[in-house]
Amino acid sequence: MWMKEGDSCASKNRQTKVLFTCGTSHKLAHVSEPNTCIYWLTFETPLVCHPQSLLVYPNLKEELQKRWDQAEQSLYDGLITQQGYRKLLQAIFEDAGYLKTGQEEIETKQQNHSQEETLSRCNEERNKLLEEIQMLKDILARHNISTILPVSDKMPALITSQIRSGKQQRGDPGVRNDSL
Repeated sequence: MWMKEGDSCASKNRQTKVLFTCGTSHKLAHVSEPNTCIYWLTFETPLVCHPQSLLVYPNLKEELQKRWDQAEQSLYDGLITQQGYRKLLQAIFEDAGYLKTGQEEIETKQQNHSQEETLSRCNEERNKLLEEIQMLKDILARHNISTILPVSDKMPALITSQIRSGKQQRGDPGVRNDSL
């Protein structure tokens, strides 16, 4: 982080570059002056030890940054465990919109379960219909009615064995003056 436009120093203003590094406490670890009126500071803090801290922290709202700072301090002071710290960070990330909330995850699981349930019911209905089709085919076969698909577009979908054999049985009006 560069802090520019500091106090006047000869012909220019002082500048300070602050480098944050992971440390167990908040302390100024190193100071140097590589050029006249330009300073480099190394500051150690546990606030930057989390791998996403430098990616996420600067983009958080001030309130969420304060919550993160409190979580870091509580972990450092031993007031919370590593697991508690992770839970606090998860809540901060959820509030920032970077993670799905527990409720959103439950709703997503319910939607997936509902889709699986719908698919399951659909498969059950399909199996019932296939059984019914087979039962109807068996009934048609017992009455010598074939379920062969038509050879041409002019033939009806169901061809009776009587029409195929050319015989007309009692009660069967048959086909009159139509060529097949």
